[in-house]
Amino acid sequence: MRHEQSSITNKKSPASRPNVLVYLFYGLFGLLTLLITLVGLCTIAYCTLPPFPSDNELISRFDSNRSDFEKILKMSREEKETLRITKYPLRNMAESRQAEYHAAFRKIGLYGIDRDLKRGNVFFLVATKLNSDVKGYAHLHKRPHVIKASLDDPLAFWCERQDPDVSERATAFRELQDGWYIWREVNYQ
Repeated sequence: MRHEQSSITNKKSPASRPNVLVYLFYGLFGLLTLLITLVGLCTIAYCTLPPFPSDNELISRFDSNRSDFEKILKMSREEKETLRITKYPLRNMAESRQAEYHAAFRKIGLYGIDRDLKRGNVFFLVATKLNSDVKGYAHLHKRPHVIKASLDDPLAFWCERQDPDVSERATAFRELQDGWYIWREVNYQ
């Protein structure tokens, strides 16, 4: 009988049981706080990224290293199927060839290159911010539609985006010489 009585007294009354709604509220509040903190940190991280090199800096770099740009262009055209070459290892390319690219990239301050196999254009990646804003050089076979006097302000060419299927993206070029351009693409998603 004592055993029965002690088990009865150990049962909690409905008033003393934890309220599920309180736990749910604190859980949602904690989740919301975490989400706001993450958004804030991402915003701070994006805003504190170093600014892109100016057009004038890129022009000076191009003029000083023109032969190196031409060498990378020639090398990239020898690749049959590789679309992107960066500092990361590629399985379908010999290590010595990758080392040659990496040395050339370091010398002239490139992150890598993207190739458009269909049109034969090559994009030289200099700077990127969270994959939403890219600036660099391009060697194009055909003169692009959007030529600007400056690419330093990405909002300046937003109204003239050329890809109607992807309205969140704007691309513009600044002409250098002989098919060479400074290139900038901004993704506004």
